[in-house]
Amino acid sequence: MSCFFDSIRDALTTEELRFLGCSRHAPSIIAQLKLRNMHTRDVLWQHEFLAPKAMEENFDHVRCYNAKGYANGYLTSACDPFLLLCCQILKWRITFRYNGATIYMNYLSSDPSSRQIKINWPNFNGQTHTYHLDDTAQRHVKFSASTSHFQFNPV
Repeated sequence: MSCFFDSIRDALTTEELRFLGCSRHAPSIIAQLKLRNMHTRDVLWQHEFLAPKAMEENFDHVRCYNAKGYANGYLTSACDPFLLLCCQILKWRITFRYNGATIYMNYLSSDPSSRQIKINWPNFNGQTHTYHLDDTAQRHVKFSASTSHFQFNPV
């Protein structure tokens, strides 16, 4: 199950892929994110800066991640190091809802080139749901709770 990194791949624009210097292959994206790993000093999580210790732990998580195991699944978190890194590097502003809670990860700049990405996370009740991913590409997200897989489809 590589749905987490496949979701990042599917959210990347052609320009972002070019900027990262990678292909649409998840291991290539992971390698480039690891290569550009840094402390996320310009990212707010839940409207607050991360503590230096949290930034260090996130940096270590990305640095130590074994990309060879990406297809075996990835345990994402509400304060996920890879998503925070995408916000830092790519100027993303992520808003996602998880079981009724809203989680914000925002690149600080009001730069108009920053992209707003909204994701609705399922409630894991065993049903298949369709969610909308609001970004410049306008895609639909389909999640199957029975298989725990995400699929992004262009509208």
